[in-house]
Amino acid sequence: MNPTMSLTIAALAASTAIAAPAHGTVPPVDVSPVKVSIGRIEPSPGAVSYRTYVRGRDGRIWTRSLAGTGAPTGGWSPLPGTVSTGPDVVPYANRQTHLLAARSTRGTLVLRDVRGGVATPWLDLGGSLTSAPSLALYADDTTIAAVVRGTDGGVWVRIRRGGVWQRWLNLGGKLSSAPDVTGLGGVDQFVISGRGRNGQIWYRTMMVWGAPAAPWAETQFATTSAVGTSSIGGGIPSAVGPVFVFRGADNALYYGARGAPVDPYHLGGQLTSGPDRDSPGGSKSLQGDGGEFTRMIVARDANNALALYDLIAGTWSSLGGVAT
Repeated sequence: MNPTMSLTIAALAASTAIAAPAHGTVPPVDVSPVKVSIGRIEPSPGAVSYRTYVRGRDGRIWTRSLAGTGAPTGGWSPLPGTVSTGPDVVPYANRQTHLLAARSTRGTLVLRDVRGGVATPWLDLGGSLTSAPSLALYADDTTIAAVVRGTDGGVWVRIRRGGVWQRWLNLGGKLSSAPDVTGLGGVDQFVISGRGRNGQIWYRTMMVWGAPAAPWAETQFATTSAVGTSSIGGGIPSAVGPVFVFRGADNALYYGARGAPVDPYHLGGQLTSGPDRDSPGGSKSLQGDGGEFTRMIVARDANNALALYDLIAGTWSSLGGVAT
């Protein structure tokens, strides 16, 4: 049974903002520098499969295809070029091509398209990153946010609208992990989260055109990693708030909702990275009301291999490989 069915979520609450970071400070240490990713492929309704991505020991991004059940359907294969972090991924509107992002060996944000394991050349969008980036596709299937942590520890974002990447925007904050971003369909917003200086998960919402929608707010969740954020509740995400998928103090996988009257769910495992969740795209996310929802969550396990958690079956499996 999908445990999200039992969650009762409160509306987003106002909270004290994190102070805006000062520029020119020493780059912060990322508490969870390993980034892994999984992306949905759905060219037609019900025809779901996945492709997962990690950074290997050789600095290249390696990818593997999975069936809709999460079972591997092929071996690991590398993409050309080297990067300095693991990747994040979102599907385009056709649900066959992925947009892949990583930090280059020069510390900049780079992106490429991947379809069927074949990649385009890297596109360099500049910037100065101190973490792996995070991507989200909004419900209109055209607006994409790329979110990074800068040298000041703050959150910076570039938004792609109408096929054009806009300028860098500073959202402030002070994170000790890589950020994560997800689209909140129905309210024209993205939600961005990460581990704050006090070890708790902090988040803020941003309009899809880049303007902040609310100040940074603190949750009750303590984490030792970057977090994966989703919304539940279908058409009224602003009334139910974000759900956080994260590595807890015991290195197990958890998820819980901001303001929920229940403790976060303990999903087990022993993680050595932050988690990443299947991203259907737009508002199709972690929801239990009959819509499309996140099913697969990946993270690096204690053996440095990729571990897959099936949220519906409640089971762990290993996908092998080595994530760095």
